[in-house]
Amino acid sequence: MGLIEIGNKLDSKEQAEDALSEIVISEVMVDELVSNRLITDEAREYALGLIGPKRNWKFWTSRSLLFWGTALLLSGIICFFAFNWMKIPPMLKLTCIQLTVLTCLISSYYSGLHGMLGKILLLSASVLTGVFLAVFGQIYQTGANSYNLFMMWAILILPFVLIGEFSGLWAIWLVIANIFIVLYFDQSIPYSIHIIVMENYYKFALGLCIVLFNSAFLALREDVAAKGIQWPDHRWTRIALVVPVIFYSALLIINFIFSRSAEPMQIFIILCTILFALVHAVCYLIYRYKLPDMWVLTTIILSVCLILETLVVRLTSNVDRLDRLSTLVIISCATLTIFTLAIKILLTIAREIHKVSKVKNVS
Repeated sequence: MGLIEIGNKLDSKEQAEDALSEIVISEVMVDELVSNRLITDEAREYALGLIGPKRNWKFWTSRSLLFWGTALLLSGIICFFAFNWMKIPPMLKLTCIQLTVLTCLISSYYSGLHGMLGKILLLSASVLTGVFLAVFGQIYQTGANSYNLFMMWAILILPFVLIGEFSGLWAIWLVIANIFIVLYFDQSIPYSIHIIVMENYYKFALGLCIVLFNSAFLALREDVAAKGIQWPDHRWTRIALVVPVIFYSALLIINFIFSRSAEPMQIFIILCTILFALVHAVCYLIYRYKLPDMWVLTTIILSVCLILETLVVRLTSNVDRLDRLSTLVIISCATLTIFTLAIKILLTIAREIHKVSKVKNVS
């Protein structure tokens, strides 16, 4: 008998205390609480650690096998259609994929969207939706640009993403949306414009959209996690959003440092570069003082090191009196200095964060 059935049959507090004292908690009972939304996945992991710490590896093994099995199964479906493309009739292709998507959705509903199996099935339905759009476009030769596929894919699976409450599905949706942005800029702007006339303008406009888009979702993630909603509050979700924001900003700052040509939209490029530098500063202040996170701070400081290294190379290349050996010595000394200071700064920050966390734990 499960915990829910036992609780429904108890009439008084004394009966509840006697019944609970005799219950031997098992993994099945903990899973029952999760399926009824009485505890979260994080509470489940903690409970399993208390029940049997030595056996907790079973949970991670089963979870890993579920993810890898799903990935291999989806890859097999995609490869099957690609390899047997000429042998399968068009209607059979579309029908098989549609039935597979419907099967995943129905199974996800009956499995429960709050369990891991239901979330994985919903993720599979989202991936297969993209497969269906690709097959549909190949059969009917719509002639549309590639960004249309990713745009429709992101729009169609957005309801799944909103109801799924699954960080892995959100990550896939963000990848699809970013690919759409890149392809849209690449295919909607004429080649002669962004390559010949305003090459840097095209790069900085694209970078501005990607940085602002991912920064908005990073702010949304932090706001949702601050409100106590636990499903997006995994550390990797923060890192997955910070890395593209920081390094894409750094890449365009480096591009500005090496840029030599005076272009028609030079003011726009300068403003974008200032904005990208502010992104570094704001992220550092937030994740240094408000939400201390060493992984994020390491990413930011490494990005700053690369920018400073690029600036040194740019400045030394403009000095005509320096030969190759002198330039190499200056760059080597600058590299050692920059990264040594970065390591010292990171060690100092790590000690301070450790002291603060100790004080919070004691209090």
